Amino acid sequence: MNRINLKLSAGIAAIAMTLAPAAMAQAYTAPSTAWGVPDLQGVWTNSSITRMTRPAGIDHLVLTPAEAKKLEDGDFNNQRTAAEKAPTDQTLGAPEKGKPLDGIGNYNAVWVDPGSKVAVINGELRSSWIVEPANGRIPMSPAGRKKMSTWRPDAKQAGAYVEPALDPVLAAEIKRGQAAAAKAAKAVKRKPVKAEPAGKAFVDGVARPGRPAGGEGQPSTAAARSFEGPESRGTGERCLIGFGGTGGPVMNNVLYNNHYQIFQSPGHVVLEVEMDHDARIIPIYKDMAEAEKHFGPAAVPKWLGDSVGWYEGRTLVIETRNVNRQQTGPVFISDTGKMTERLTRTGKDDIVYEFRIEDPEVYTQPWRGEIAWKASPDQVYEYACHEGNYAMPGILAGARKQEREGSALQMTKDSEG
Repeated sequence: MNRINLKLSAGIAAIAMTLAPAAMAQAYTAPSTAWGVPDLQGVWTNSSITRMTRPAGIDHLVLTPAEAKKLEDGDFNNQRTAAEKAPTDQTLGAPEKGKPLDGIGNYNAVWVDPGSKVAVINGELRSSWIVEPANGRIPMSPAGRKKMSTWRPDAKQAGAYVEPALDPVLAAEIKRGQAAAAKAAKAVKRKPVKAEPAGKAFVDGVARPGRPAGGEGQPSTAAARSFEGPESRGTGERCLIGFGGTGGPVMNNVLYNNHYQIFQSPGHVVLEVEMDHDARIIPIYKDMAEAEKHFGPAAVPKWLGDSVGWYEGRTLVIETRNVNRQQTGPVFISDTGKMTERLTRTGKDDIVYEFRIEDPEVYTQPWRGEIAWKASPDQVYEYACHEGNYAMPGILAGARKQEREGSALQMTKDSEG
């Protein structure tokens, strides 16, 4: 009898421990602003090794401590950080001539800050941000992939780049360069370049169009357009918005600069994003019905989308539509889709950032997730991307040099947009 009682008591205790985090989150009451809404202000970070989708080999949302430790120990950036802290082997000597060491030209660990731990949400160790569908995968349909690959609604065909409207001076310079390239190509025998398969992924997860086969002196349409001018480069490279979706749709964690600062006033909320110094300025209304009357005209798509907000109890709710179609980050939303975000302060140092995507043109079902935001003692400094964007003139100058020498303008696996 005593053994039965002990087992029963142990079972009840285990259930209580499981329910405790959720109960504690519900019991916490966020402080209020002077005008009576939940105070979300401060600096927050979503740094974590937890990502949008599940790691390979993990088929469940909530991890055990042992599973979390295994993921943390095997994380690439954690391993690299540990390795770079080790003393240099003084016996190795200089690298062999013509064979530079691996990683030359890349960031080393000191420059990145992706987070080192699995995220904890309401006391649970999470394997992915996605909660639904249960497999932790983005439920994109074949039609959605095709739509995303067009980049813009006026694309002539799936996978094509849309030729930008160029400044006349720049257009004339490109024309001269192309003419010089064609002339040089006739005088030099070129080895053919193999065609690249359509849909091959960029390093940032965006599908790139296929490139037709041709000689080096015959730049492919996609590659040539990619290097025409700043208008044809990717949005992150042009310092227009942060890469990886840091500002949305879905405020995602990336390799570094994962901080956010929230400002509130009676009529607005500002979500300042550390990456690229983006700022989402969101007007606040009394309820959803009133907020949805105030979306801007569909003819004017906005970077990071057109957002309106309201409060539901202790939660800030934001609805976003009409995302600029030049955005092709981890989460793609069509002209008819929408995203709903919910920010709830669940503890002194915790915000649960929830998102729900509804877009039948792109996804097979509505899908949603939860991201952990932790309070940070750090200050958000300005990300002065344009002031230091020396890569852009370098890339374009290199393209003009290739044209003059008769070489093809070719995208590599590291090319963006």
